[in-house]
Amino acid sequence: MKLFLLHYVMNLVSNAMKFTPEGGSIRLGYLSEPMDNGRSLVTLWVKDSGVGMSEDFRDRLFQPFEQENSSMTGFHTGSGLGLAIVKNLVELMGGDISVESQLGKGSTFTLRLPLPHSVMAQAEKESNGANLTSRLKGRRILFVEDNLLNREIGVNLLEQMGLLVDSAENGKAAVEAFERSEAGCYSLIFMDIQMPVMNGYDATRRIRASSHPDAKSIPILALSANAFDEDARKSLDAGMQGHLAKPIDMTELTKALKKHIR
Repeated sequence: MKLFLLHYVMNLVSNAMKFTPEGGSIRLGYLSEPMDNGRSLVTLWVKDSGVGMSEDFRDRLFQPFEQENSSMTGFHTGSGLGLAIVKNLVELMGGDISVESQLGKGSTFTLRLPLPHSVMAQAEKESNGANLTSRLKGRRILFVEDNLLNREIGVNLLEQMGLLVDSAENGKAAVEAFERSEAGCYSLIFMDIQMPVMNGYDATRRIRASSHPDAKSIPILALSANAFDEDARKSLDAGMQGHLAKPIDMTELTKALKKHIR
């Protein structure tokens, strides 16, 4: 959690620096307020006096693939999903992100997250500690998801935890990526269930039946919006070791990584 906040605040600051001319100003603010339910509302904001953005673009800023020549394009290199990913990650954590901006008058990004005290303490422990971090660093996994935005979010989360992540857009592509890989290349596979071309169950069966040296031993974990016991049994019957519900819960994700990556 702490790494997540640091990563995106630094991105916001970097972006502000890019679009604030010499002589301008950039301010970073932080506030933590206790809430009635044992949580703290953490608010972070980055305010700059840079080029700003038009009202029309500001309204579309958090949509995938949105760009504007005059400002904020630093978040949209590559896939064009930067701020869309931030927004989805923040909402998964129960928070929100907003922006106030005028063309030529700068921008203010505000990030708000309600964090339980226990979660904040655990996040501090993990970010300092590091048994899990050191275990994951440099290990490669395969993340299989047909939805582009969900795929980018999952890859981003896992990379922040120190993992090297390859991705595939359907079961067929996942099987092909696995079969091409060298022995020991992948430590784990996250497998979406409902996908075009080949679903996650069939892809898992193909992997288990392949002649690859890791076919029988590599951990495969299902990712599915359906989290009933029957769905979990189907995953196990197909040859998977576990079943995680979507959207991804960070606590459950951490437990799964601890259990299956040694």
